[in-house]
Amino acid sequence: MNYKLKNRLVPLLSVCLGMMCTLQGFAQTPNTPRTKKVYSNEDLEKYQEKTQVDPATNQHSTDSDKAQENSSANPGRTSEIPGQKTKMDKGLDKSYWVGQLKQASDKLDKAKFEETKFIGALATYQKRETEAQTEFDRKTAQWQVEDTTKNLARAQEQRKKAEAEKAKVLEEAVKKGFKPEDFKNQEASAVEGTK
Repeated sequence: MNYKLKNRLVPLLSVCLGMMCTLQGFAQTPNTPRTKKVYSNEDLEKYQEKTQVDPATNQHSTDSDKAQENSSANPGRTSEIPGQKTKMDKGLDKSYWVGQLKQASDKLDKAKFEETKFIGALATYQKRETEAQTEFDRKTAQWQVEDTTKNLARAQEQRKKAEAEKAKVLEEAVKKGFKPEDFKNQEASAVEGTK
């Protein structure tokens, strides 16, 4: 019996000792607030200048890559391409609008694919409902038809939104002075490049 008491007492004492040390450690920490360092845009620009790679040593990087890096680092501001003295607005950059149009087209294609998938599933479930021989099969097919109809309506709504977004991107690009034909040529070459 004495042996069981020792087996229980040792872990209990170690847990108590650990809790006391932990509480004592918390009690000794000072309650002084930490100061927050705020960086200005000038500090960040200095840091970028220090960490920027020398173009002579980096031969794989091109000026267009650097322009894209600069434009993504400061999306709302104009960016300066190394080697050029003029600043360029992202709204006047054709590659920006081609990228935006590609994103909108991809989203539209995905929505169309999903809609087509639900149309096929709906036809399958409707066929199962008409061919059902038992009450269970008929009910199950009805539920599947109802569920697929809801999903199809959602997919059609997403397709309409994606079409509207693509039209909006084209409209904004036209406002910036680009022609829709420019993007059709770019889109076709981008599609050919992925094949």
